[in-house]
Parts: sequence; structure tokens; C-alpha cells
Amino acid sequence: MTKGDGARRALSGWRGIRTVFRTQWELLGNVGRVATLFLVLSLVLALLLGVGIPALVERRLLEAHLETLSAVVEEFAAQGLIEAVNGEIPDMAALDEAVRGRLIGAEVVRVKIWDANGTIIYSDLAEIVGTTYPPSAGLAEAFDGMPQAGHAGSEGDESAGEREMGHLWEFYVPVESSGGVAAVFEVYEAARPMHAALASIRRWVWFAVGSGLAVLLVFNVNLVATNTRALTRRRNQAERLFADLAQAQEEERSRIIGALHDDIGQPLYRVLYGIQGSQSQLEPASPVAVELERVAELVRWIDGTLRSELGMLQLGAIDPSQDLDALLTRLASDVRRESSIDVTLQVGGYRPISEAARTALFRAAREAVTNARKHGDAQAVEITVARNKHRVVLEVADNGAGFGGEIGIGLATTRSRLEAIGGGLSVTKGRGSGTLFRAWVPESNGVEP
Repeated sequence: MTKGDGARRALSGWRGIRTVFRTQWELLGNVGRVATLFLVLSLVLALLLGVGIPALVERRLLEAHLETLSAVVEEFAAQGLIEAVNGEIPDMAALDEAVRGRLIGAEVVRVKIWDANGTIIYSDLAEIVGTTYPPSAGLAEAFDGMPQAGHAGSEGDESAGEREMGHLWEFYVPVESSGGVAAVFEVYEAARPMHAALASIRRWVWFAVGSGLAVLLVFNVNLVATNTRALTRRRNQAERLFADLAQAQEEERSRIIGALHDDIGQPLYRVLYGIQGSQSQLEPASPVAVELERVAELVRWIDGTLRSELGMLQLGAIDPSQDLDALLTRLASDVRRESSIDVTLQVGGYRPISEAARTALFRAAREAVTNARKHGDAQAVEITVARNKHRVVLEVADNGAGFGGEIGIGLATTRSRLEAIGGGLSVTKGRGSGTLFRAWVPESNGVEP
């Protein structure tokens, strides 16, 4: 198999999936579509909440820790423990005791105090005191007066002592003085306790969100299933009623044809034979014979009109044994025989349709052709039947005067018949001139497009 064959197969498969999806989407009906969209939106909202709530809690916890550390640092500054003189801490022992008593513990694992030159002037790790490093971005922003909190980086040399401590949070707390920021506290906290709390929060959030979605999903599935079953049931019922109506109409048509032929046509012949018998007993030039001839001509005209009407009724009959192709072929032949209109018929491959759908499409084609003859003054009519996705589509295009926009009784009745079985009708101006008549029915239990 070549790459081109593989691409075509993939494209064909994708089109098939898209067609199935669209078919099922249309089967849902308006209520089912709204419910499905609501479910999708709820799922998106749930995902946003499931991700957003833990992130918001994490940010609030960091801000709360930063506020707590700022309060402690303010106390140290008020006690004069952080005021630097010539890059040194006046009472290192007192500061160290305060730091270890108030900060160092289960969560805080490292404390550093930086001066504006990037020198560590205090740390609980004594061997790094007095070393100078390039200030990090967080340290620089803290010296601008903005406290910082976030994940601790381990790339710089100043973080060498913290690399083995695992995942840490890093806080920068500026120490304000009359001349600006005199120093910055850098505090490292173990991230494990907060991560454990956040993990618990995430679990409960996802549990609540998942439970709500599960209930909503069950409700939505039941709603969609109920709505789909109701739609299918109504459309099947409408199709059966339409089929019964079509059968009843054909039976009534046959009865009327028989009644007109037997109850009116045959007595007319008896009247004509009686008139001719009376004429044979009279002189041809007598007044009575002349009047009888006039009456005989009237009877012949009535008989001719009756036969014409019976022929029209017979042409409109639908043979239940014929498929749509045969019915349309007969319609095209009748139009060619009765008029000078050039009728072409193109029928493509399509799946079988129900008897009601076949009858509705044939009557739609007959209505379109009749309108083209009566109102459009068309000289050419093209009838096309083809499969379009999950529908069978009939198009009747003519080169007549064009569609004026008014829907008469015939078109309104045709549209109602089609919509009753899940189809539809549109009448527009033709692609070049004339009118384009388009009717469709579902291949199976479909809905309007």
C-alpha cells in the first residue's frame, strides 16, 4: 500500500467518523443538543476548577507564610537585631538565638540575610557568612521593596548548601529602614508539608468535581436517551401515518377511477347508443334528427373530458411495487410525451429508503415539475437524486422564470409531508437562472438537516 492509499484511507475513515458523529448529533434533537453542550461546558468548568482551586490555595498559602515571616522579621528589626554596621551584625549570637528560636524548625530549614552588595551577613550555616554572590532576580526585587515567594532554585553557587534538602520554598523578606531596604531575609522552607496538604485538597476537589460530573452525566445520558427515543418514536409514527395516508389516497384514487368509469362512463355510452338508435329512425334533415346530433356531440365531449380526467388520475397513481428510480423515470417520460420540455434524469447510488420516503420524494418531484411547467415556463428540467451524507437528496432544476419567493399550497403540503418523516424542502433561485427545488429524506431514522 502506497502513502497515497494510506492517506486516502485515513481521510475516508475520518469522513466516516464525522458523518456518524453528525448523524448522532442530529438524532439528539434540540433538547439533547442543549443537554450535551451543557455537559461539555460543565466538564470544561470542572477541569478549570480541579486545576484552579489547588493553584489558588497554593498561592494563598504562600502569601500567608510570607505575611507570617514578614511579621517575624519586623519584630527582629524592632529589636535592633538586623541593623547592619559595616557589613556585619552587631550581636550575631543574639540574632542567631532569635532566628533559631523563632524560625528554624520542622519546616524552615535555612535562613540567610543579605546586604545590598550581595553579601551574606548572616546564616544558620556559619561557613557561608561573608561570601558574596551575584544577586538573583528574586533578591533584586526584594531590595526594590517587593517581598517574593516561590519555588527555590538550585542553579546558583549561593544555593549549593540547599541542593540536598529536596524541594524547597523560597521567601525573600525586605528589611525596611529610613534609607530604604537595608537587608533582605531569605528563608527556605521544606515543601513536603505544603505539598501533602495541597495533594489532599486536590483529591477532595477532584472527588467533589467527579461526583458532580457523574451525577450530571447520568442525568444527561438519561435525558438524551429519553429525548432520542421520543423523537425516533414520533418520527416512526409520523412515517407510518404518512404511509397509511398514501395507501389510503391510492385506494381512494382507484375507487374514484373505477366509479367514474363504471357509474358514469358506461351510462354515457348507453345514452349515446340510444341517441344513435333514435337518429336511425328519423330523416337526417329533420329538426329532431339535427337536435339529437347536437346532443350526441355533447355526450361525446363529456365522454372525452371524463376519459382525460381519468387518464390524469391514473398518471398520478403510485405503484407500490416500483422503486423511486422507476417512478421518476415514468414521470420524466410522461412530461416528455405531454410537452416539449427536455427532461433529464440522473440517479446516483443511495441506500434504500422507506416506502413513505419514496412516496414523499416522488410527490415532491412531481410538484416541482408541475410548477416548472405551469408557472416557470421552463424549456428544460433536470432531475437529480443522490446520497448526501446520511440523506437522499432530490434536486429539480429548471431554466424557467425563476422562483418568486411565494410558497403556495402545493409546496406547503409537500414540505409538511417531508418534515413529518424527518426530511425537508428548500426552493431557491437556480445557479444560473430558473428555480432550484431541493428535497431530502433520511436514509434511516434521521432528522432534518
